[in-house]
Amino acid sequence: MGKVQTLLMVVSILILVALTSVAINVLLIKNNIINMKKIYLGGEKVKISEEAKQQLDDIYLNNLEYETVTCLAGEINGDGITVDYVKPAKMITSNKTSATYVQCPYYLDSYKSIGTLHNHPGTECKLSNQDIETYASDVNDGLSIMGIYCEKYVFYILVLIESEVN
Repeated sequence: MGKVQTLLMVVSILILVALTSVAINVLLIKNNIINMKKIYLGGEKVKISEEAKQQLDDIYLNNLEYETVTCLAGEINGDGITVDYVKPAKMITSNKTSATYVQCPYYLDSYKSIGTLHNHPGTECKLSNQDIETYASDVNDGLSIMGIYCEKYVFYILVLIESEVN
């Protein structure tokens, strides 16, 4: 290969990398995700301590008719995400399709708030449009995960990646 061809190939690769970066940033900005500190890639499990799992089960295994929100606290580090403590959020309004609540405090017990979890009465286990808007706001406020209970616990990490806890 000549010098010109090598130079053209390098420039093409740089342009491809730049376009990919722009596309990712457009997607993040479109979803109001501007300040991103950590990315956890596919297959990342959310670990729940026995105490937190019991707290969640006490709330969500009662086949709730209305959406109920809980605040999740724990840690996010190189080993992944761990939920150590759960506290029901202070509810303002709640019905079968939505809930309004007071923002979770920065610390719960001695643990940092890392996200929220709410139920979807029935079996719909996907984020609703309102969930996505709330999630984008939560990420901007420093929270990292949103969970949904719909016969199992499903967690969304940032906006693109889904993990399950059995």
